[in-house]
Amino acid sequence: MKFPWWLSILIGAAFYGLCTWLLPNMETQNAGLNRFFAAAPDLAPVLSIPFLLLGAKLLYDLPSADRNEKEDSEKGKPK
Repeated sequence: MKFPWWLSILIGAAFYGLCTWLLPNMETQNAGLNRFFAAAPDLAPVLSIPFLLLGAKLLYDLPSADRNEKEDSEKGKPK
């Protein structure tokens, strides 16, 4: 499954925002989940960096993919 690079960046930013601002303010009946929510701001970079790195990789791979598609389309053309 291939998706645009910017979608990965948005998911990483959403994870960071969720872990930094939303989860610490939530309360549940489960003590373990409450401890996870309290630790979420510290885990925010760890959870969001993989998505940011994936977005960077997809962006880096983009020009070479476009170049290969152009070369492939030129191979099929008669001279």
